Amino acid sequence: MPQAHSMDLRQRMIEAREEGQTVAQVAKRFAVGPFFIEKLPQRWRECGTLEAKPHGGGD
Repeated sequence: MPQAHSMDLRQRMIEAREEGQTVAQVAKRFAVGPFFIEKLPQRWRECGTLEAKPHGGGD
């Protein structure tokens, strides 16, 4: 199972977007998918946190 991205890394991604970098630039810089970058602000607005969601079960 992949590890969750650290809070520090998540915050740096948000800051990079706020500085005007595009989703593609931030995704490449931090080696993550662009969808993840797009979802971070939504996670903040809806949940008030950038923390990873708890694992839903399974293996």
